[in-house]
Amino acid sequence: ATCRTIEVEEIWRIIGDFAKAARCAKEGGIDGVELSAVHQHMIDHFWSPRVNKPTDEWGGTFEGRMKFGIEVL
Repeated sequence: ATCRTIEVEEIWRIIGDFAKAARCAKEGGIDGVELSAVHQHMIDHFWSPRVNKPTDEWGGTFEGRMKFGIEVL
């Protein structure tokens, strides 16, 4: 696999996809959804200073690294 840095537009699309999935679950009668932020899933990758190296608004500082998970929530 070829790794690359995710683009800001992709980040916002993925955040929207999380929301769409939760909406579908609700419309389907599900009482709640569970987000996984461990075991190297996407939210965990943003949170980890070991793998989140960019210094833009989505990385670098603690607040930047937390932004993706907060937006998803």
